[in-house]
Amino acid sequence: MKKLFTTIAISSTLLFSATASADWNGLYVGAHVGHAENDVSGVFDSFGSSPVPDLGKLEDDETVYGGQIGYNFQHNNMVYGIELNYTDADMEESLIDGESNIQEFETEDFWSIRGRVGWLLNDHWLVYGTAGAASMDAELRVEQDENNSTPDKLSFDDTALVLGFGVERMFDNNLSLRAEALWMDFDESKNLNVPAVLDDADTGDNIDIGEVWSINLGISYNF
Repeated sequence: MKKLFTTIAISSTLLFSATASADWNGLYVGAHVGHAENDVSGVFDSFGSSPVPDLGKLEDDETVYGGQIGYNFQHNNMVYGIELNYTDADMEESLIDGESNIQEFETEDFWSIRGRVGWLLNDHWLVYGTAGAASMDAELRVEQDENNSTPDKLSFDDTALVLGFGVERMFDNNLSLRAEALWMDFDESKNLNVPAVLDDADTGDNIDIGEVWSINLGISYNF
């Protein structure tokens, strides 16, 4: 047991005290693919339909993809920088209420600008945390079956705090691979009683846009 603890202690010392020789400084661009899930709740047409449509059924999870561009600075074993990130989500879910009307919520895409701060475990492995601001483009569509009209649409453009963490591996050919988890807290409640936009809306109708989680795998080229 004593030898085991000694081995772990020596290995940890060697791992975390490794001198960084890979150059992480500079511009990088890349692409990512992953999985995202949104958190939606609320009610619509609360006086006209029975049962009342539960907008929580509009939650969705989908495969997402996008790109990133950023700039790193390296000081010994510390790497820090800034990144602009775009993700095409196309998360779309719908429900049919008691009046055969269709409510559909689509999360179209995400943007984020984030700082990254990380620590090199050795020459090529980086673990990091990230924080910044995110925006989401989304749309609620309501199609009324009784008059077969063009769907009413209400658009959302919300901002949120984004936090995350990841691990990245730099290769000798300037390519790096990463795995990253992000949490976006939109925490927005929208009043849907906007008759000029949503014809079938009632007093008290609302939609709550909560958290969004995403887990991504990415590749970047480091200049």
